Amino acid sequence: MEQQWRRATGLCSQLHAANASTGRLSTFAIRSSFFFTRFDETHTPPIVRIAATRGVNLQLYLLILFEAQCRRRYGSAGPSPLPLSSHEEALSWTSLTFSKATENAGIKVPISSRANRERQVRSALKRLADEGLIQRNVGTPPRAVMALDESGKHRKETAFYHAPDPFEHVIRLPAEFVTQGWLYLLTPAEIRFYFAFRHLEKRYLRRPGAYFSPEARTSEYFLPRDVYESHLMLHRLGLIQRVKDPRRRSDGKLVDFHSYAERGEKWPIHLFKLGDDSLLHRPAYGPVRRALLNT
Repeated sequence: MEQQWRRATGLCSQLHAANASTGRLSTFAIRSSFFFTRFDETHTPPIVRIAATRGVNLQLYLLILFEAQCRRRYGSAGPSPLPLSSHEEALSWTSLTFSKATENAGIKVPISSRANRERQVRSALKRLADEGLIQRNVGTPPRAVMALDESGKHRKETAFYHAPDPFEHVIRLPAEFVTQGWLYLLTPAEIRFYFAFRHLEKRYLRRPGAYFSPEARTSEYFLPRDVYESHLMLHRLGLIQRVKDPRRRSDGKLVDFHSYAERGEKWPIHLFKLGDDSLLHRPAYGPVRRALLNT
């Protein structure tokens, strides 16, 4: 897996550098409509529908947006020139994708890990098209992919993807979130929480830290309990800091849970802060491996 991760991140760096005639992309911007819904809206944001625990839907869409922003800083991005597949050392949607696809050698007609990964990519592209996030089979060559606006099929008309301007509601991450492989190694749940909290803290008028109220968590960002709990791993990685609270133990559990229940009081909400973005400038593999091993 490490070898495939290194290959994919190397290709991401190559993609990042390929269109650097006007300067390399420094920040990767994602519109809030992709993961956030206002209280007066009833639909779920697209990230909820595509971020399956298994599969590469979310990873691939973010790669498509990243490629579009590397290629075009302003205006409509148009169709991507990348093919669906190529040999491993060349840029394509299959070679850029990182997954746990393995070789099926024990069957009558063996299927390589690459063929399985290509099948995952084809399936993900179909799902993204069904959600109104991309168009397939456009441009030259006709198999090309074109990004659509992050709000997806909830728009009344097809909205072609434009690179975000400085005044739009976006979150901005260092480009190294992709080129250093964090996109590949964070789970869809961790990415959902991380994007939501970057947006939430920005809404707190840049005060250091923010409280993730149950209302915001469930009605605006649609984070169920299992996705919310992904903050534990993000805290371990240093991407999110959970501020110490004397009312809670080191594992986050309340010191005197029963007294809160008996009095019918609301439990104190965690205060979180964003970690230092400089962490994202380092390769993701080492920190993630150490965090998984809890070392």
